[in-house]
Amino acid sequence: MEQNAFSEFEPEPESCLRDYKAEDWVALTAFSVLALTVFAQFFSRYVLGSSLGWTEEVSRYLMIAVGFLGAGMGVRKNTHIFVSLFVRLLPEAMAAKISIVCHVITSLFFCVLVVFALQIIPRIHIYVMASMPVPMSVLYIIVLIGLLVMFVRNVQETLQLCKQVRK
Repeated sequence: MEQNAFSEFEPEPESCLRDYKAEDWVALTAFSVLALTVFAQFFSRYVLGSSLGWTEEVSRYLMIAVGFLGAGMGVRKNTHIFVSLFVRLLPEAMAAKISIVCHVITSLFFCVLVVFALQIIPRIHIYVMASMPVPMSVLYIIVLIGLLVMFVRNVQETLQLCKQVRK
């Protein structure tokens, strides 16, 4: 059976450490820090009886960071949410072309989001977190990094689809 990006659901091949990219490790690190922060919040509140004030805010921002950094993995693996019912009913050549158009539109969307993030970061730098003296722009820089990863990975996927269509 021929493998391509438009096949029905296929089992994933076994993975090894080479399959993981930089964004995977950064997202895993952010998730681990999030887990430790939530555990510290739980432990301090229910075991010690006195909540650590900073844990709630930091865990909220870490959840945002994990979401944007993890989205880069989804774009790279082409596992992000999209509607493909209509495309699956079309012939493979036409489905490939429509998929390329969708990827180009998605890349433009990510590009616009990157521009917006770049505009927001300098404006939000004057605000600091309520519980820590850390500028809010740090969170938006992490969001920008996630958006850049999504943009780059989507462009790579688009180029790969273009190569498949040319064959």
